[in-house]
Amino acid sequence: MILISLYAGLANRMRALASALVLSEQVRQQLFVLWELGNALDCRFSDLFRPIESISAVWNIRVHDRMNRMLRRLYPLFFRLVEQDEVASYLNQPQEFLAMAERGRLMMRTYSLFFPVHDRTFDLFRPVPELQQAIDRLSSDFNENMVGVHIRRGDNKKSIEHSPTALFEDYMQTRIAANHRTRFFLATDSLDDERYLKARFADHIVSRPKRSYERNNPDAIRDALVDLYCLSRCRLIYGSHWSSFSEVAALIGKSELIVARC
Repeated sequence: MILISLYAGLANRMRALASALVLSEQVRQQLFVLWELGNALDCRFSDLFRPIESISAVWNIRVHDRMNRMLRRLYPLFFRLVEQDEVASYLNQPQEFLAMAERGRLMMRTYSLFFPVHDRTFDLFRPVPELQQAIDRLSSDFNENMVGVHIRRGDNKKSIEHSPTALFEDYMQTRIAANHRTRFFLATDSLDDERYLKARFADHIVSRPKRSYERNNPDAIRDALVDLYCLSRCRLIYGSHWSSFSEVAALIGKSELIVARC
């Protein structure tokens, strides 16, 4: 039995769950998921994705719920508990996770891509019909001239420092100069950057209005999922440094990823 507790942002959770899906398949263990709800993400798994057949159950839990705090003290009595720091120490050593899982009753609390995934692993994630329809509508006219641009801001200091807006602006100008038919699908959590680039490249940018940028608002997470999958439908993604969102979009779409980095 493998129990994985997922936290942090949407893309972080998806890559950790993708790893767990492949690991559980290899060791032929049942997979159970704890989906943590809190300030980093407050939207239930079932409001984002259709059920994944190889997951035995998904439980949505409140991070600061009294029952959850009590259960966290009990987990080590019944499981081999592996927290994020230990997961990080074994990255690039998949045999360690295989050994742990084969012993049985493994619990992991992580947001990392800790185990190698297959080309089609992310195909297991299927947005709920409402969100899938929004994705299909927005991306219906994407073609070879559509380039994905992901600008990560918010609380990600490394992205802000190493992937400044000027880099994206220069890249977009260069692409347009080479091919005036180039368009960009812009995904960002920065309204200021979106407004600036739309004013700068008005006829070349496609984006989706956001209902909220607050991660503790379920609408913000659903909007982010639509952005993620539209981004994945671009053959080329110009993404942000230290961003799992850029990484996972490329993995979903099997797209080329170029990271904007000083």
